[in-house]
Amino acid sequence: MLLALPLFCGTVQAVSFEDSPTPPFQTQSSGTGWKLVTVPTVSIGGEFQPPAAPLPPDGNGLAATDFTTVYMIDSIEGLNNAPLPAAIKQDLAGEFTVSLAARKQMAKTAGVNALGSSNLTPVIFVHKGVVEAMATGSEQKKYSAFRQNEAIQLAPSLFGCGGKWYGKSKSGSVNINNQSKAKNFNLTDGLSATLGADLPMNGKIDYTFNYSYRANSCIGIPYAVRFDNIHAKGDLNLNNSVISLTGSVTAQGKLWESPKTNLYSNTWTFFVGPIPVLLGLNVPYYFGVDANATLAGSISVSHAGTGVYSFDYTCTQSNCDGTNNSTVQFQNTATGSRAGVSVNVGVKPYAAIEANGYLYSEWFASAGIGTELSAPSSLWAYYGNNCGDADGDGNTEMLKSAVLDVNAQIALYGKWQIIGKKSWTWMDWKLSIPGWKTFKVSDYTKRDKAEFWALRRNLYFKELEPEATSALTPVIVGSSNPSASGTGYAAMMRNCVPFKDTMNYVIDWGDGTTSAVSGEPNQQVFQAHNWASTGTKTVKVMAVSDSIGRSYNNIATTRVVNVAPLAPPSAPSNISAPAQSGANLAISWGAASGVVQSYELQQQANGGAWTSVFNQNATSTNLNLALGSYNFRVRACNASGCGSFTNPITVNVVVVPSAPTLTVRADDLCSGDSTANWNAIAGANEYRVFRNTTNDSTTATLYQSTSATSASITVRQNTYLWVKACSNGACSNFSNAGTARITKGSACNCLMAGQPGAKGVQICR
Repeated sequence: MLLALPLFCGTVQAVSFEDSPTPPFQTQSSGTGWKLVTVPTVSIGGEFQPPAAPLPPDGNGLAATDFTTVYMIDSIEGLNNAPLPAAIKQDLAGEFTVSLAARKQMAKTAGVNALGSSNLTPVIFVHKGVVEAMATGSEQKKYSAFRQNEAIQLAPSLFGCGGKWYGKSKSGSVNINNQSKAKNFNLTDGLSATLGADLPMNGKIDYTFNYSYRANSCIGIPYAVRFDNIHAKGDLNLNNSVISLTGSVTAQGKLWESPKTNLYSNTWTFFVGPIPVLLGLNVPYYFGVDANATLAGSISVSHAGTGVYSFDYTCTQSNCDGTNNSTVQFQNTATGSRAGVSVNVGVKPYAAIEANGYLYSEWFASAGIGTELSAPSSLWAYYGNNCGDADGDGNTEMLKSAVLDVNAQIALYGKWQIIGKKSWTWMDWKLSIPGWKTFKVSDYTKRDKAEFWALRRNLYFKELEPEATSALTPVIVGSSNPSASGTGYAAMMRNCVPFKDTMNYVIDWGDGTTSAVSGEPNQQVFQAHNWASTGTKTVKVMAVSDSIGRSYNNIATTRVVNVAPLAPPSAPSNISAPAQSGANLAISWGAASGVVQSYELQQQANGGAWTSVFNQNATSTNLNLALGSYNFRVRACNASGCGSFTNPITVNVVVVPSAPTLTVRADDLCSGDSTANWNAIAGANEYRVFRNTTNDSTTATLYQSTSATSASITVRQNTYLWVKACSNGACSNFSNAGTARITKGSACNCLMAGQPGAKGVQICR
């Protein structure tokens, strides 16, 4: 049922999550966040041979511990607490941006992908002999033969000879050629079953270990090493892999898993300068079963997986990211099972292949990601009358049901481990496959109880003993005497049904129309309906399917209701139009409640009779009107009649004249009167003259209102003039600007009234 195929970006441990025993490294001393250990001389896969070294001045060679003793630092606390030279602490301080407490909290927080945080710094291994020599200035004498040319600058930079990381890698590939494992197990500890796994598969995984060493840029002697990431790329072909389980489940939450068997294992041991490095890769195989039984029961399931799973991932101890593609499909091959179930039995047998990559050991520094392909199955039965009143008759029905449910599921998970501290997290699924649904999972699993997003689809869903009193019949919620004017019903599943995926229903209203609705199965999904006729109707709610593909075969609940006659709708909420308008009037109103088939708009012109001018199912219209005063009101109507009118509103319809053209006397004035003239405008019965000392009509003030087409203007300084044409208070835009000018100062030579040439005004020449 579960076929767990890794993306093997690093260490995805066996499913057991008890802490691994401390590896066979001799611990010299330790504290919070750090350990001082001696790397063993001999390790699986090879032997450390300390490289040749020059003799110190006293003629004595370097001891083995000068090559094999390292500090392991996993956090800023460890860096501060470890007995390292102050200069080394200062050099490495910027590498740890998250404390150990914060790292643990991120790992424990449900729904937070701790592996997706780029702020988690992996463990750093610091060479004890080199840093102590650096503290005394003797590193060039003791370790000069281990300089790395790429880490030596020709001259110190402007910032001195600080430390720098230099990236390295180790690459290889693993061929999986027709690997096939098959075995039956008699399970114990609450389970009595036979588990069979047949996994014929082949493929190839290309991997690259990326690590770095740190060295002083002027001296070039490495003094620290870290695990950067593992990049894995490959394809796995399932070749009709089969998982099957037959037996009894007698207790809840019991779990069994076989010991791991390595299909591939390899280590590489070498030195980076004087620092011993061990890289390892394990490809284990294992299988087991998860179980969850409310009471005792038996079940038989069998599933075949086919297709190719392709992946390309890079994983660090703080991040896993990449791409994957799948043509994997599951097919149910079981002939069926239903014997002996009392209430609910769930099983999830699985098989897994993983890749574990590490630096020194999985316990010290590892990271990775895995893929779980599974088919969780359950056999559920219900007998009793405590599961709801589906048809609303006031009596809970006696029910008898047995349902076999088989699903396929694809999920991603990841894990990191630093000096024995483990963290596990499910990751939200990024890949979409046609026919599958992104699904929020919270099933029984020993990896983590937190919910996570996976891909899931239903393989097989069948009621084994169909009955008229099936527990899968939906519930109808609503009145027995609905009104034809907008009453509806809600659909939901019975509260005893364990399937929690979004349900799709069809409601047959008994009048020749239907509605499709969807919603959470344990929540009411309401749908309003307007019946075209009254009387007795048979409403039927059908359970069609759910969001992961279970087919409920339109199993239905019916209910006979009496549809009451339509009631007239309420008055519309409001009616609005401009109080003063031109001949084209826009008028609107708010919707009425109840069943509305049309709105009737009436008008009253100049105090006359009310007449209907609009009768449609809309809440606005435009009217072309003659000049005058109008009142308007509106009401909503349906087949049973009309509701109340709104309160009337009044609108004055006027014609807005066009703007006149203004001319102003052009003489230069010292002070006195000027004359403004404009052309007559058809329909205008008033002209308004405005003035300002600046050429800005927006701040001009009203100077004069007249029915004539000219005006005498008294001015004492340069004055700007405008005029508007008005009809019954509706005015045009401003005319063009005119200017009455004044010549200021001693240059103004004026003839006063009574002097020769004067004509009653001051004239400036």
